[in-house]
Amino acid sequence: MTRAEKLGGPRVEPAEHADRILKQIYDIARKAALNKDNVAKKAEQIIYIDNIGLICPSRQLDKVLSSLRAWCSCYDGLELTPRRWEFCKQVHDDELTPDERVDAEVRFTPADAKVVLLRQFGLGMEGNPVYRPCKVTISAGSAPVHYEGLLALLDLPNNEVEETLRQRLLEWPSKKLGSGDLRQEARSVFSLFFDHFKQKWHPCAPNKCDRFEEGFRQLLQKNFALHVIDPDMQDVRDTKRVERVASSVGAHEIKEILRPMLLSQDGSPIIKARVKLG
Repeated sequence: MTRAEKLGGPRVEPAEHADRILKQIYDIARKAALNKDNVAKKAEQIIYIDNIGLICPSRQLDKVLSSLRAWCSCYDGLELTPRRWEFCKQVHDDELTPDERVDAEVRFTPADAKVVLLRQFGLGMEGNPVYRPCKVTISAGSAPVHYEGLLALLDLPNNEVEETLRQRLLEWPSKKLGSGDLRQEARSVFSLFFDHFKQKWHPCAPNKCDRFEEGFRQLLQKNFALHVIDPDMQDVRDTKRVERVASSVGAHEIKEILRPMLLSQDGSPIIKARVKLG
C-alpha cells in the first residue's frame, strides 16, 4: 500500500489522476482567458495563460494546485512541473530546471527573462523525470528595433536564402536569453548577408533584398551603434578599412561594392569593406 492510500488517497494510477486534475485547472484558466472582461489592470493580479493577463480566480487556482502538489508528494517521485509555477506571480527563467526546458520556447516580449506563457503542465515520475514535459514560453525581453519588420518581410520565404535568414532571426530570442547580447550575432548576419547571400538573392528578388538590407542597416545602427558605410575612393586607399579586388591592371575606380564597411560608434572599422575596382 502506498503512502497516499494509507492517507485515504484513491486507488487509481496517481499520474493519471493528477493529469485529469491538471487539465481541469488549465481549462478553467483558459476559459477565463477567453473572457475579455477579466483582463487585468494591475500586474500583481495577472494570470499568465495564453499570453493574456486576467483577474480570474488565480488565488483559488493556486490553492488547488498547491493541494495537488501535496497529494502527489505522497507518491514517491511524482511531481508537477514547472515546480515553482504559480498563477499569482511570474516565474523567472533561472527558476526553471533543465527538465522543465525540454519543450520551452523563447520569444521577444517586454517581460525580460520571465515565463510569460504556460502552454501545458508537466508531470515527472521516479525514474522518468519527464513523464510528460511542461511547455512554457520564456521572454527574452523586448525585440530589437526593426527586428519584427525584417521577420515579417521573410514570413513567406521563396528561396533558400530567405529561409536561412529567417531561421537565423528566429534564433535571436534564444541567443539573447543565453548571452544577454546580440551584437556578435548581428555582426555574423552582416557578414553572411553581404559575403554570401546578397549576390544570390538580389538578381531574383531585388526589391525584397533591398528592403532587407535597408532594414538591417537601420537595425545595426539603432540597437548596436554599428554603422554600415559605403566606401569611397578615399577609403579605398586605407587598407585597414577596405579590401580591394582589381578587375584589371591599373584600375582606379570603384566598379562594385561587394561589402560595405561596418564601423563602431567612434568610426573605427569592425569589418572591412570589400570593393571591386575597374
